[in-house]
Amino acid sequence: MSTEEESKMQDELDALNAKITKHGSEVRQLKKDGAAADAIDEAIKALQALKISAADLQGKLQANVPQFNRKSFDDLVVRKMFVVPSFEIHGGVKGLFDLGPPACGLKVSG
Repeated sequence: MSTEEESKMQDELDALNAKITKHGSEVRQLKKDGAAADAIDEAIKALQALKISAADLQGKLQANVPQFNRKSFDDLVVRKMFVVPSFEIHGGVKGLFDLGPPACGLKVSG
């Protein structure tokens, strides 16, 4: 999906959220004023329809965002020696890490 299409979808989502806010205020006002139950039910159904379409649009936007792969990140960090598993060669404690040469350089310079 292009940036222009994403921007357009985000604009639509923002407009839908504004409508949801406005319609929610109207529903609260109807309830506060003691309007007829049928009018309140119709307003609630319209509000729910707006929320569903906003959720669908949000889902489409979220589908294009790449997911973070923790396993591949961990493999990369170990492979590039930013961290080195402690006691790995001795078969000792699991889950402890030492900083590798690149990470020590970052720590010193930062």
